[in-house]
Amino acid sequence: MAGFGFDAIVAEKTNTLKNKGRSGIILYLQALISSFWAFTTPVIHLQIDDQTINELIFSISVGIGKFSGGGMMQAPNAVPTNGHFQVTVIRKIGIFGILRNITRLYSGEFIKDFRVLTTQAKQISISSAKNISGEADGESLGNNKFEISMHSQKLLVTYNPEKYRG
Repeated sequence: MAGFGFDAIVAEKTNTLKNKGRSGIILYLQALISSFWAFTTPVIHLQIDDQTINELIFSISVGIGKFSGGGMMQAPNAVPTNGHFQVTVIRKIGIFGILRNITRLYSGEFIKDFRVLTTQAKQISISSAKNISGEADGESLGNNKFEISMHSQKLLVTYNPEKYRG
């Protein structure tokens, strides 16, 4: 799973707190809250295959699996073997929207919110006039323009379909 925008800021802050010896769910919540107050939702140019989006985007998640760190189901419709990324886009959302959806993030139900778009793609391009933070598996990708491409059957992915349907 890779995250861009708010997700990447939270991951970066979480890593900083971990490096100071902290751990647990409180660590994530602290990073989430402090990041929210410092974050300004940018206008992002997002190209998802042939679809173009130019709007205020809070967060983008791209992955082949359903879950990210801490058990959050950021891509509930992902299928690791279908040759596509699952893309989850959260448009500008306020603190009340976040609070209403925080527990729904763990069940995948947050995608029912009207500010959330989910789709599948093989090519994704993310850019903005402002720097955008990116992370993959919790590791910083920097602040840049991002190009993501699916290369089907280049990596063998093994998973248990019985457990994955969760």
